[in-house]
Amino acid sequence: MSTPPLRVGIISAAWGARAHLPAWRSLEGVEVTAICTSRPATAARAAEDFKVARAFHDFRAMARDADIDIVDCGTRPPLRYAMVMAALASRKHVYNGIPFAKDVADAEAMTEAWQ
Repeated sequence: MSTPPLRVGIISAAWGARAHLPAWRSLEGVEVTAICTSRPATAARAAEDFKVARAFHDFRAMARDADIDIVDCGTRPPLRYAMVMAALASRKHVYNGIPFAKDVADAEAMTEAWQ
């Protein structure tokens, strides 16, 4: 009996998709199933361009989705706080690259939420 793949949703069709998507796809046991941008049209286009099954234009909805295990916050640090917090509130695993946050206060709040 094999373990089902971990399902990743990436927030960002820019750096997140261009840098993180190939890395996720290189891993066994991981499947990128969703991509999220801030508008329906760009989300749909990103899903098509990057060959990802599902498109979201609301990171909160993606974070709540039961078919996503890991949320990759591939956006610029000033945008990440709300995204990370939404994913953690939905009990998701979170990939949040470096720089981790826009400032120490956000970093401490995200770390506390994670713990």
